[in-house]
Amino acid sequence: MRSRRRWKSSRAVPSMRSAVAEVLSTARHDAGLSQVALGKRAGVSGKFVGELERMEKSVSLDTLARLARGLKTVTVGVLLLRIANTT
Repeated sequence: MRSRRRWKSSRAVPSMRSAVAEVLSTARHDAGLSQVALGKRAGVSGKFVGELERMEKSVSLDTLARLARGLKTVTVGVLLLRIANTT
């Protein structure tokens, strides 16, 4: 069986992924949601939410907006400001 290799994008910005992970995780916990619950609300998988929080994936602005709507406690603008202030 071949081992799975995790490819890291040469375009990845670790500080940005870290900021997204921290802000998303905090907002999700503040909303009292699990990764799966937020994923269902946002139309993404709970696995993907976890990958974002573990800094394994990056997120598009469209998906960030869907996550903000799923949180129901914060707008995408507020999420972006928090991310910017975290980096």
